[in-house]
This record gives sequence, structure tokens and C-alpha cells, in this order.
Amino acid sequence: MNTNLFTYSSNKVIKHYAEYSRKFQPPEKTIFEILSPQLSQMKMLDIGVGGGRTTSFFAPRVKEYLGIDFSDGMIRICKEKFKTTIPSAKFEVTDVRNLSHLETHHYDFVMFSFNGIDNINHKERNSALKEIRRICSPQGVFCFSSHNLQYLPEFFKIHFRLHIFKFIKSLMNRKRLIKQNQDSLNKLNTEDHVIIYDDVYDFGLHTYYVRPLYQIEMLHSVGFKNVRLFELAKGNEINDSSEFNNLMDPWIYYLCK
Repeated sequence: MNTNLFTYSSNKVIKHYAEYSRKFQPPEKTIFEILSPQLSQMKMLDIGVGGGRTTSFFAPRVKEYLGIDFSDGMIRICKEKFKTTIPSAKFEVTDVRNLSHLETHHYDFVMFSFNGIDNINHKERNSALKEIRRICSPQGVFCFSSHNLQYLPEFFKIHFRLHIFKFIKSLMNRKRLIKQNQDSLNKLNTEDHVIIYDDVYDFGLHTYYVRPLYQIEMLHSVGFKNVRLFELAKGNEINDSSEFNNLMDPWIYYLCK
């Protein structure tokens, strides 16, 4: 999935993230409120910081803030954007697949928002989760979002549009999506995770989709506990675990210790 780094290093994509509206998604707002009483005592690692969408919310409130991204262009934007407004915020180019230089048990709060973890393959994902667990303090908190495999049947459906030209374009795009992803589509009912050749950025991304229950198993296997799930639309916590197999949100937010 090294094509993902190429995509996120393009000037077009960097510009998009630099101008992206700095607002929370509903689950992020909920999680921010949950953690708010503790933030002032937390050392935070913001993985996949992009253009700094989450920086302005967290950096002024935490004890220590480091934002990392595998795109050099994204980090340049963050350094320039926050050098005077939040001078205490630090940024560095770091790939989540190699966190070896970060100190064990150092961070009280690690965040990987906007499905950034879905830009690496299954083996790399498991290794990254182990490393994130290593750098978390004994009572550390990890928050991230991830694409929901259970949503994919809806994603590939035909969606009618009133504008005829947009509808035709969507049909052509769908045909290309199916052709690019036929092998993964054949596994939707049998696999716990698949890689989709996504249509964003001119088919420039390979994206990992996972069933929520399997993602919880992965977290438990590397030592995380008390996994909580939050739905996308309103940010509400999903308290009934029997509903996890029925979740149809495009992506899910996870919070664990």
C-alpha cells in the first residue's frame, strides 16, 4: 500500500488537507468531552495529523503534544500553520509503521483519526497496534477511527441521482470500482477484513475495511482493554455489543485503554 504515501504527498491532496475545515466529527466531540477532565495532564501523540485538523482542539489543552505524519508536505504545513498560534505543539515526519524512536510508556493519549490506520495493510496494522500499545502509558488511552467492512454492500449499491449526467458518471465510477475490487468483493461475506482500491483521489488509495468485532479482537490481542465504540452520524456510544455485527456506519470510532 505504498501508493498511499505517494497520494498523500501530492500537492493536490496536501492543499486539500491544509484547507480542510477544522471541526470535530461527532464521535470526536463525544470522546473529547469524555477525556476533557484529564487532558491537561496528558502527553498526546496525534498520528496522521494531516493538515492539523485536530491540533487546534487538543494541542492547547494537553501537557505535551506531538503530531506526526508520513507525508513530509503535511508536516511542513502544520509547522507553518501553528508556529505562532500554538508554539508548544511539535511536529515530525514519522511513519506509524516505525515508531521505534518513541519512548516506551510515554504517551497518555494516542489518537489516529480520520481512518489513517486504514492506509496500511493487515500485517503492518497489527505491528502498528503493538507499537502504539508499547508507547502508551500504563493507563494510556488510544482513540482511532476505521472503515467498517459491513458498510461495503451499501457503498457498492446503485444510488439514483436527479441530475442525469451525475448519475451516468456515478454508474461509470461504480463499474470501475467493481472491476478494480472484484476479488475483495467476492470475500465480503467470508472475510473479517479486506483491502479496497478506493475511488477517492482518482483511485489513488488502497483502504483497509474491517468488521468491528474483529477489530476489537485485534485490540485485545495486543493488550488493549475496555474497547468502546462510537457511531459516526451522531457520535453516540454503542453500548449493546450484540449490535456490533449490525453496524452499517461507513466508519467507526474506537476508544480503548
